[in-house]
Amino acid sequence: MSSPVRVVLIDDHQMVIEGLKAMLAPFADRIAVVGEAVGAQKAMSVIDELRPDIVLCDVRMQGVSGLD
Repeated sequence: MSSPVRVVLIDDHQMVIEGLKAMLAPFADRIAVVGEAVGAQKAMSVIDELRPDIVLCDVRMQGVSGLD
C-alpha cells in the first residue's frame, strides 16, 4: 500500500482550517494533514519545513494573495 499524500492547509481563519481537517478525516488512509498555517507569513516557513506533497491554500488572505 502506498503512503498517504502529505497535505499542508493554509488559511487566514483557523475555523476554516479545522473544517478542512474534518472534511479530510474520513480519508486518513490516503491523505495525511501534516501541517497548517494561519496566514501567509507563517505559511512559507511551514511549507519549507514540512515539504508537503500538496498545499491547500486560500487564494484571498488578508493583505496577500494565496497565489503569491
